[in-house]
Amino acid sequence: MRLVLDPDQLPPGARWERRGDVGRLILPDAPEVSIEVSDIAPLPDDPSAAARRTVAIVSAGSVVRLGAATEAVTVEGWPFSIVDSEARAADTGALVDSRIHLFYRFLVHGARVTITSPVALAPRRAFLVGLFERARPDFGGEIVALAQIVNIPLRPKRDA
Repeated sequence: MRLVLDPDQLPPGARWERRGDVGRLILPDAPEVSIEVSDIAPLPDDPSAAARRTVAIVSAGSVVRLGAATEAVTVEGWPFSIVDSEARAADTGALVDSRIHLFYRFLVHGARVTITSPVALAPRRAFLVGLFERARPDFGGEIVALAQIVNIPLRPKRDA
């Protein structure tokens, strides 16, 4: 299961690389921008706590500064959260990287996107978030629920 982007919205020359359970989108006009997209997986028991842990990941000697956190909906109606953050050097306060995190919720499944850059993402934010507003789930592939292969009635049949 994976997150799918509208190919018509991708800039010419954009390509995907795969590393384990994470895809990486390469934008030819922004090589400094790293975009990692997780596979769709069951949501954790506490999605908010998992999102906080993800945002808090920084390299040694860095601290996280949170920016805006907003709720949004994809063009197909799926909810997702957008969290802006920066990693800054603990001693000097210099920017280490600028980040945009997107956390998608597809019923009981979810996916995350982490966009990072060593330079401020603010000038590209509208474009980058716009790409992922058109994201949709592709539940094909690996079977994750018995209901995908067996017709299980939602209500038991009653004898007449």
